[in-house]
Amino acid sequence: MLKSLGTDQEGIDAVIAKIDSILFKPKVGESYRVKVIKMLDFGAVVEYLDAPGNEVLLHVSELAWERTENVSDVVNMGDVFDVKYFGIDSRTRKEKVSKKALLPRPERKSYTL
Repeated sequence: MLKSLGTDQEGIDAVIAKIDSILFKPKVGESYRVKVIKMLDFGAVVEYLDAPGNEVLLHVSELAWERTENVSDVVNMGDVFDVKYFGIDSRTRKEKVSKKALLPRPERKSYTL
């Protein structure tokens, strides 16, 4: 797991960072910086930058306020941005994050007849 446990400050910092990453638990309502590490038809797998190795699915419906047909229309491999953490979705029982929750909601168009 850890290749070398140095006794110098750099080695100690690396061990502490690894432990922090293992113990990382996002908090509901908080925003986190993430990086796209995998593209799927139904979303993107993103990794928390503060906790390497901790991944979560960003569903296509949470990418933007507009309907998104292709994930790659909104994000690409390696993109870094913020998401809001919503906790465990009661329907899917999976962790839920959203990019669009941090974007301004577009105004609804009014139609006159």
